[in-house]
Amino acid sequence: METFKGKPLFEHQGYLYTVNKKSDDKVIWCCRNYRHGQCRGRLHTINNQVIQIMVDHNHEPNKTLYSENEDFAKQICSLPSLALLHVPDVIPTFDEIKMQFPAEGEPVLKYFEDFYIGVKGRLSRPRKAAKCDILLWNANDNTIQGQHRTNNAVHDWNNRFASLINCNHPNFWKFLHGLKKEQSYVEGEIIEALAGVRKSRRIHQIRQGTRILNITNEPTITNFEEVMTLTHIISLKKS
Repeated sequence: METFKGKPLFEHQGYLYTVNKKSDDKVIWCCRNYRHGQCRGRLHTINNQVIQIMVDHNHEPNKTLYSENEDFAKQICSLPSLALLHVPDVIPTFDEIKMQFPAEGEPVLKYFEDFYIGVKGRLSRPRKAAKCDILLWNANDNTIQGQHRTNNAVHDWNNRFASLINCNHPNFWKFLHGLKKEQSYVEGEIIEALAGVRKSRRIHQIRQGTRILNITNEPTITNFEEVMTLTHIISLKKS
């Protein structure tokens, strides 16, 4: 592993290290956050084998690892991609992901399983009920029907209405005035829709939606392959 400048990086337990001193096969590594985060974490290696950890870190590991390790980031992003599968396929595919999930991401995996999948009991015991049922966050039907996959539209409306009110604790009359403005805006949108005016969509969103729909309807790939492909599509930068 290397930095963007081509300098060697060493990853251990989710932390990234850069070379501090080197002699023959022995290397002393210091945490990459040594300068900016004043982290004094260090370790010694011989032939890339850790022989001694000198000082504990003053920060959590996963954020740095997520931003620097593309494979690790894709493994993390594969979990929300499960929302695009058919509901009966979600748990079996999650079990496949879990089997090859990196140890550094275990806290994220446990959190996701507890809240969105349900923790599996020992032996033949069934899974515990998830705190957020799969039916509530699954977006497969919306994807196939061309509807919104997220609640971003609701979030955008909330931001717009908040800008109309323009204060945290409006009185009744200010709130009522904001509602009237919002009603006028909605009525204008309805008139435009009835007249055949179509809202333009960003090219990136159109391309991404088409790719996601094509993979979702592809019958020749496994569910695991589908999730990893969807993860790649979602993580693509705008082009």
